[in-house]
Amino acid sequence: MQNKKTLSLVFLLFFIEFALLADQFQEGEKLFSQNKPAEAIPLLDASLKLDPTNEKAALYLGISFQQTGKNDEAIIVFRKYLPNAKLFRYLFYYNIGNSYYALKKMVFAEEMYTEAVKENPQYASSYLNRANARMNQQKYKEAVEDFRMYLSINPSTSQKSDIEKIIALLEKNFQDAAAAEEKRIADEIANKLAQEQKAAEIKNSLDQASQETQSMSAGNEGVQGYEDDNGLE
Repeated sequence: MQNKKTLSLVFLLFFIEFALLADQFQEGEKLFSQNKPAEAIPLLDASLKLDPTNEKAALYLGISFQQTGKNDEAIIVFRKYLPNAKLFRYLFYYNIGNSYYALKKMVFAEEMYTEAVKENPQYASSYLNRANARMNQQKYKEAVEDFRMYLSINPSTSQKSDIEKIIALLEKNFQDAAAAEEKRIADEIANKLAQEQKAAEIKNSLDQASQETQSMSAGNEGVQGYEDDNGLE
């Protein structure tokens, strides 16, 4: 009889804990969807303490920190629950990238977006945000590749016109830079050839002057011999 009561009590406690967990998550999710991140944070945090495998709760909690301007805390949350993430693993990396981007840590942001791409190559936003991170690092060619990939996955995006303008502008700059580089190389070759020609002209002039000096010396030797012969005699 005692065992049955104990078992019933355990079951009741488990049920209460489960109900509390569900209630905390649902209320936190509701507040999150109502754009009340500050109010959602404690509820989502509490629900994760009871169930650390709840990927949605972890994502909502991290994003709530982002929305309240606490990107360092957001990164801590995403990294803490990342090992448990399976279904939404790419979104953990993506949002870590967003937090690093907000903190202006573009190298780290690019790395996280790249991890997100590896986890889910069809998630278009990872390419777009990585393109922006690369633009901030002046990696323009890589950025164009990402912009193109984004448009190929999401061709109906409202940003299509703006992105195409950016691509066109960057590619024109590539062409101008290539033309300028070609001109620089051509000018460098021309200057080198001119220097070589000038050096050759100087050498020829010196060689000619040397030959003339030798000729004059040879003539003087002949005169001196003639004078020596007649003078001694």
